[in-house]
Amino acid sequence: MPADTGPTQDQRDQLLALFADRSGVPRCVACGAVIVPGVTVYSDHHRVGRGVGGRQGEARAESNLPGRRLPLCGTGTTGCHGWVTDPPRGVPTQHLRDLGLIVRRSHLDPASVPVWTWQGWMVVSDDGKVSRPTLPPPAHPWHPLDRTPYPS
Repeated sequence: MPADTGPTQDQRDQLLALFADRSGVPRCVACGAVIVPGVTVYSDHHRVGRGVGGRQGEARAESNLPGRRLPLCGTGTTGCHGWVTDPPRGVPTQHLRDLGLIVRRSHLDPASVPVWTWQGWMVVSDDGKVSRPTLPPPAHPWHPLDRTPYPS
């Protein structure tokens, strides 16, 4: 059985609190669906891919910092998480980078990359501080709820 390289339950709970709405209800970063732990299927999306077999030791701890994960509805194959990890045909990987949903492993500070959420742009630092930069919306703010094809 492979080793668990994901975040601890405490880390997952802290992340949900960071992405809660004004009333404190945790939501999917991409679509805004309400997340009820133990009821709603959701998972932590690692913005920087962990690679086959996950991360171990210090690399595991770093990959599970708040600025490097996003709570998304679904699993790695369903819901918004499935959409990000296996986007529909025609959605370029660069689009996911432009939205901050994925970050290149070579990026020096992944937590400094803003992510486009259902509430607009957000930056979450590795120590859990949230800021909302005033940036223009992405050129194509297309996301999983759009039922139209990706704009070419």
